Amino acid sequence: MGTAQGGSYNVLFAKPAYRSDTINNVALTNGVVTSLTVQLEPLIPFSFSGTVTQLVAGTPVDSVIVRVENYQYYYEVYTDENGEFTIPVFYEGTFEINIGKWEYHTTCFNEHTINGSNNVLNVELEKGLFEDFTFNNGWITSANATRGLWEYGKPFGTYFGPIHLHPDVDSPDCGGFAYTSGNDGNIYNEVDGTIILTSPVFDATYINNPWISYYRWFLNVNLTTASSGNDTMKIMLSNGIVTVVVEKVDTYTNYNTVWNLHSERISDYLTPTSTMQFIVQVSDPSNVIDDQTEAGIDGVQITASSIGIEENEGSDVLVFPNPVTDYLNIKSDSDFINAKLE
Repeated sequence: MGTAQGGSYNVLFAKPAYRSDTINNVALTNGVVTSLTVQLEPLIPFSFSGTVTQLVAGTPVDSVIVRVENYQYYYEVYTDENGEFTIPVFYEGTFEINIGKWEYHTTCFNEHTINGSNNVLNVELEKGLFEDFTFNNGWITSANATRGLWEYGKPFGTYFGPIHLHPDVDSPDCGGFAYTSGNDGNIYNEVDGTIILTSPVFDATYINNPWISYYRWFLNVNLTTASSGNDTMKIMLSNGIVTVVVEKVDTYTNYNTVWNLHSERISDYLTPTSTMQFIVQVSDPSNVIDDQTEAGIDGVQITASSIGIEENEGSDVLVFPNPVTDYLNIKSDSDFINAKLE
């Protein structure tokens, strides 16, 4: 191997099942071959195991996904009926660990050291809907669109000059995953029809007076005129009997788009049941490429109270987004003369 730029470098030698070694301050000179010799120490394998139980109740949780990974290793196992997991052959290192199951809060550890003397991990998971998309829990996608379809993965950002169209990171949670539209960095892979994302069934009755909260990303702008488009994002809930719209987002042209946290009390719209589903629909009725539409959803959860900030949508003035960073938009269909803004 080589590099076009001479100078001082640190060279890392790494191989699975061996302890890595780094030679610091290696002087590389253009036109000169530098030969390095190292000896890597074989690692002694051990087992890594643990137990997952439900917070407060203390009962074992089965079928929990335990994902352990770093730049050399990747392990993914499930807990058994006793809430136990075992990885029989494991090698020491520093790992990212994600532990979760549908209708349980994901637990994650960054830079967690595992070795022969620290090889047991016991975790308590909180019961309840908390979907951060660390794991693919079987959400259903459908569409009549040919572009900008819902995709599961780590967001890949899209920009049009200074305009941030598509997210490049997920909302603040474990794993780094989300559902976004047209997730490939291609500015032309934007929503051109209707795309729908539907959750698996979940129970909203375990909390008295439950709220549904979520992070949403929505940008709709005409790139030619830099004005609002006519596309919409609808957040809907079904209780197995009826389906209602709990939030409709449109005419949203914030050029520094961010993940917006929003909450709604479920009982304001329908009766909470044990057969709920969360639905996201994004529609572009005009199917015009200049009318750019990008969307995302993440961090869907049931809470005992509102954790978002309610949007203030008065009859005369619309203020968005809420919360706000960088730019606050104030829009009105009325004309104001000598108005005072506080």
